[in-house]
Amino acid sequence: MRRKAPSFVWSFIGVQSRLLGLAPFASDIAPMLEQYVKKILTSRVYDVAVETPLQGARQLSERLANQILLKREDLQPVFSFKIRGAYNKLAQLSPEELARGVVTASAGNHAQGLALAAKVLGIKATIVMPKTTPEIKVEGVRSRGAQVVLHGDS
Repeated sequence: MRRKAPSFVWSFIGVQSRLLGLAPFASDIAPMLEQYVKKILTSRVYDVAVETPLQGARQLSERLANQILLKREDLQPVFSFKIRGAYNKLAQLSPEELARGVVTASAGNHAQGLALAAKVLGIKATIVMPKTTPEIKVEGVRSRGAQVVLHGDS
């Protein structure tokens, strides 16, 4: 189910155009920017990713004399933004490609992101991980439905 863009986005567009020094051109780019933001916020990736908050970074903001916000992608189901790229790629595969399943090599967050994306989309996933991968990472991938092949040292 596609989501509707939150209302704060429209005020964000105006603020961004001013911050970027685009005020004279804001009327020219506003429709394009609005369309772009709508596309982002209604993306299929939100079938699996959660909308994460922005958090102010007070000390960094003070040091740089600017407002710095951190996007809390560590709050995603796999504790990383990697779910976004994995899901977007899998969602673009043809039915024939989906039927064959996917294989990747990763010992980190991409492995868990791909495993979860494949599970949500009903795709068979095989993840090749180094034999030295910490067990918690291996179990994180297996618990999301992927087959794990341990091979090599790194």
